[in-house]
Amino acid sequence: MIVTDDFVFLNYPRTGSTFVREALRDVYAKHPERRFEELVLPNSRTLTARRQRRMSQHGSRHQIPAGHEDKPVFSVVRHPLDRLVSQFALAFWSQGNDVAPVAELRSRFPSYPKLSFGEFLDYHGSFAFEDVRQGAELMAHMGTETLHFVRFYARDPAAALAELTDEAIENDAAGFSEGVRFLRNESLAADLRAILAEVGFDQDKTRFIEGKAHSNAARSRRGRTWREYFSPDEESAFRVRERLLFRLFPEYDERPHE
Repeated sequence: MIVTDDFVFLNYPRTGSTFVREALRDVYAKHPERRFEELVLPNSRTLTARRQRRMSQHGSRHQIPAGHEDKPVFSVVRHPLDRLVSQFALAFWSQGNDVAPVAELRSRFPSYPKLSFGEFLDYHGSFAFEDVRQGAELMAHMGTETLHFVRFYARDPAAALAELTDEAIENDAAGFSEGVRFLRNESLAADLRAILAEVGFDQDKTRFIEGKAHSNAARSRRGRTWREYFSPDEESAFRVRERLLFRLFPEYDERPHE
């Protein structure tokens, strides 16, 4: 999480938030009279993170410090299918982030921590889902990505999940994330410059952002798009589970590929 005199920026993982954080750091370094603070906060998004008492730069909305709640809140959104592939390419579970006993994981996935994409989808929809659910009783059918999104952006995650019914997803999907403005991953530099212009930064002084390379791009993808990972059936099932995200961001709700 980044707190400035002008806004709060929430670093949603695997969306390009590292690019934004580095760019903002460079911009505000030239204006020491304006507050710029990067916060590292307890990670409350998963049961495993809570148990291990992990700290994270990816602070959630409900963790915005007192006195800053009324500032504009910005974050980044990425095509949900593309973000999931980015998680697979990162292979976070192979970095000591086991969400269940290794013996249990290997009984399901004999080659764990090596997972095929199909196995990853199974892992993500079962073990990872339960880790993010944290025992909460859910009132709607939803997937891991939706659950994680609500935990990150709701002012009160527990209350939001308790009220998120199938009907609410159909009729008022944006209710819990109201007040957050999202930059798009695919136009990130331009969107970020526009926000900085709104709060008074000279466009000439932020032009360097357009030429800045993206950080943390997974080399293992070798430029492959998300369409090269999902089968039509896998994509369709994902879109049903994560329909709240596609309602929030209808520009990503294109017809499934054939």
